Amino acid sequence: IKNLALKKQNVEKEKKDLQITLLIFGFFLVALIASLLFRVNTQRKKVNRAIILKSKALERQKNEIKQQKYEIEESHQIVTSLVSIGQRIAAVLDMPTLSEVVRENIQLLIQIDSFGIGIIDNETKELVFKNYFEKDQKLFAKITRKINIPNDLITWSITHKQAVFINDIERDVNEFVADFKPSIGNISPQALIYIPLIIQKEVLGVLVLQSTKKDIYIQQHLNLLQSLASYISIAIYNTQTFKGLQNANKIIKRKNDNILDSIRYAKTIQQAILPAPEDMARLFPKHFVMYDPKDVVSGDFYTIVYSENKIYLAVADCTGHGVPGAFVSMVGNQLLREIIEYEKVKEPAQILTRLHTELGKRLQQTGQKGKNNDAIDMVLCLIEESEDKNYVKKITYAGAKRPLYLVKSGILERVKGNKHPVGGWYKQNDRNFEQELIYMAEGDCMYLTTDGYVDQNSPAGKKYGSLQLMKDLESFSVLEIKKQAEILKSNFKTHHQNMEQRDDVTMLGIMF
Repeated sequence: IKNLALKKQNVEKEKKDLQITLLIFGFFLVALIASLLFRVNTQRKKVNRAIILKSKALERQKNEIKQQKYEIEESHQIVTSLVSIGQRIAAVLDMPTLSEVVRENIQLLIQIDSFGIGIIDNETKELVFKNYFEKDQKLFAKITRKINIPNDLITWSITHKQAVFINDIERDVNEFVADFKPSIGNISPQALIYIPLIIQKEVLGVLVLQSTKKDIYIQQHLNLLQSLASYISIAIYNTQTFKGLQNANKIIKRKNDNILDSIRYAKTIQQAILPAPEDMARLFPKHFVMYDPKDVVSGDFYTIVYSENKIYLAVADCTGHGVPGAFVSMVGNQLLREIIEYEKVKEPAQILTRLHTELGKRLQQTGQKGKNNDAIDMVLCLIEESEDKNYVKKITYAGAKRPLYLVKSGILERVKGNKHPVGGWYKQNDRNFEQELIYMAEGDCMYLTTDGYVDQNSPAGKKYGSLQLMKDLESFSVLEIKKQAEILKSNFKTHHQNMEQRDDVTMLGIMF
């Protein structure tokens, strides 16, 4: 019993010790959990604070991005507007309109009480303002002022080639001049911007903006106006250039009109030396004439010369066309007449030989080859009554690089002349031509032509060609002579269509 009691006491003691141990362990466990919870809560607060700070930073960054986007969009809009305004300004070609266009566009962006664009007149050494504005009203149609006034801000801007930017006259004017002189116009400005208009380092004028209010302008206004000043300078330069071109065009037009009047008169003279239509009709009752100069006057000519009951008929093509060709044609025509009428040379071949020599002398072609190589291609026919009763006419033909086309009994013949022209540079003092005798029966046709008809290009670049012309002449030679002319003209027009005529065109057709 004693032992059991002792054991019971020991058990009770161990139980109490265990309870105390568990109590102490529980206390430490609670303390540990409390410590862990405190740490977790502290960390959570730190994380939350960091999240809040990060969120605020992100929001601030987002607002900054939005502001930057707004500024970029605003800048883009300003640049777009500036380019658009600048293009409208640069397109103006007279000063009064330029002043109005610039003012209308600038006042949409900047408050202005006084505005003008002054242009330097280098002859009078004055600054000229056309259409000067104050308070939205055109104050003067024209204002002039000297550009060398002492202590003048406009003079300073032009001299230094720099902008004058003042928001308070009393406070800032001494930065530029010692003693401010009255500004342009009637108002007393408190703020102003003067910008020199420069192109290629030369000052063309000055842009003037003035306000009656202080501190009205900002740096952005100055930047904007300096950008527009480039367009205004271009517009002024273009205006001055355009005005110069207009004056030059007036002078050129006046001179051109005088030249054209002279050429038209030359055409009258040239046509006067051509055979009269009534003479052609009397000598050749059945004939046509196609005479179509490329320009006002022609390098082609055709002529009839009478001598001792003989009829000489010639069709000639001088080097070139227009005025140069016309001069040669006048010389050639006159020489031909002199040789036949006054020198009494009778044979066509001898006439061409003589014409070649005289033309070379007149045009100074007998020396060294070079400066003048003008020449004449010619068909020359002596037409006489035939002594043979089977024929109506006797033709003596000589040609200088031009053939004679004949249609006899419906069959076409091409009679070739010599291969060289009359005139042009040559080594010897003479050039011999040959001639051929031809008899024409009633109903036969003869055609004299220059090369302008056959050399004309189509839109595809193809020439009409001699072969096609010969086919045409042979096919409709049986038709009435006027009808032949109509077909020839129609075929020529159809061939070249809208292509520019490349040479003078001359063709004579005669039915015996």
